[in-house]
Amino acid sequence: MLAAGITVLLLLLFAKSPQEQIAEAATEAETQTEAATEAAPATEPPTETEPPAETEPPTEPVIVYTSHAAYMHGYQSFFSPERPLTRAEAAVLIYRLFGGSEEAGVWFYDVPEDSAVYHEIACVSEYFPVIGQNSFFPDEPILREDLFAALCGATGCELPDELAYESLPYTAFALQNGWYDADETSEYVSRGEATHIFNCASGRFPDRELLSRESPVIFIDVPVSYLYYADVMEAAVSHECLEDEEREQWNDPAFETLESGLYLQNGSAYYLREDGTLLTEPGLQEIPSGTVLVADESGRIYADDHLHLTPDGVVFCRSSGTILKRAHRSGYTFDENGFYNSGDDELDSYVNAVYEECLTDGMTQEEMLRACFDYVRDFSYLGRNRPLDYSVKTMSVDLAKGFAVKLFETGKGDCYNFAAAFLFLARGLGYEAEAIVGYCGYRWSEGPIAHGWVEIMTDDGSVCICDPQLENFNIRAGISNEYYGAFMTTYARSYASYYPN
Repeated sequence: MLAAGITVLLLLLFAKSPQEQIAEAATEAETQTEAATEAAPATEPPTETEPPAETEPPTEPVIVYTSHAAYMHGYQSFFSPERPLTRAEAAVLIYRLFGGSEEAGVWFYDVPEDSAVYHEIACVSEYFPVIGQNSFFPDEPILREDLFAALCGATGCELPDELAYESLPYTAFALQNGWYDADETSEYVSRGEATHIFNCASGRFPDRELLSRESPVIFIDVPVSYLYYADVMEAAVSHECLEDEEREQWNDPAFETLESGLYLQNGSAYYLREDGTLLTEPGLQEIPSGTVLVADESGRIYADDHLHLTPDGVVFCRSSGTILKRAHRSGYTFDENGFYNSGDDELDSYVNAVYEECLTDGMTQEEMLRACFDYVRDFSYLGRNRPLDYSVKTMSVDLAKGFAVKLFETGKGDCYNFAAAFLFLARGLGYEAEAIVGYCGYRWSEGPIAHGWVEIMTDDGSVCICDPQLENFNIRAGISNEYYGAFMTTYARSYASYYPN
């Protein structure tokens, strides 16, 4: 208790008055204010507002391209778009685009294991309709229905019930799905059309806008004007693209275009100009190496060592692609412009007069030949010539000229005159023709008699007989030329027996 009292006493003794406490508090506050002022940094005068710091531009989205590898190829700058697609080619294309099953245990008589296409055919053969036991027939053109059936199998498409009773159900299914154009009605499929079918079936669609703008020619026989040009480019040019529904946007592919010049293949040629365009104007056209005959708007040039009829006359197209000029060939004469003539102005005037009388616009070449045949057949018969010697197998040009002019001059003659006159008319229409000398057995005699007739070589290399004097005899004898005629027949089918010297 004593200690506690002492403590209280000391507090009372040293306690300050209220006035002293107020004064002391004011002094302490002032001191703290001065200290805070000295510690604070000097205030800068106000300045203009600074622009916000620049930000990074938004990141562009990453573009992902789809790679489309080429799955169809040409050969030596040619694609052969009109050639029918074979069963082997169809199998290879299906394998490349859709794959196939294992090949174990699959074999065919006509596709040996060392064949270049054995693996592909073996892997996809299950999709193809069977047309022979253990045979695939790889080199046969594939039927349109069989191709669509194989594609349905490879893509896993099921045939709808409503199409099951169609005569060609898979073709109907393909048409329903837009795999081909209804205008294509052929039994087989060309290589050109096949690119369109396989593109549709695999969901590949050409960048038509880019192809129209660039117009590259990578195959000499596939001009920009070709119906399936864009589809061929899609199938044959590897490219990257952005895919959209029924459209692609190609990523600027590098086209390996062809150099200008004349390209030859199997009796045909094509000419690529310096500007990269194909020569496609039909008719006789000039190129640096000479004159060529363009068959049609595809640009195909005749290069087949054959005669060809043009509106201005007959020309001979060499295997080099250019026409023959200022030359003779196998009894044919060609002038400085390349047109055929007989070499005898009088004979040519007779021939041209027959053409003027018999031929009309719109006739086919064979219709023109038939009209000229009937004209010669209707001359009067007169046996004025002695039989030619056994050594004469074909009439020489000079010999035939004499026989022909005599018939045109007089309107009368025998088999030699008839054959010779028709010979020059046929040649003037672009036919490879020869006047044959020999013997013929027919109703006019008990045995063969000396005779002359005309042989015409057709485009496929076969030989046909034209015998206007025999039909002349039929008319005089009351025999029907409809059944016993002698126009473009063969030795085997003829009702007469021919024995060439």
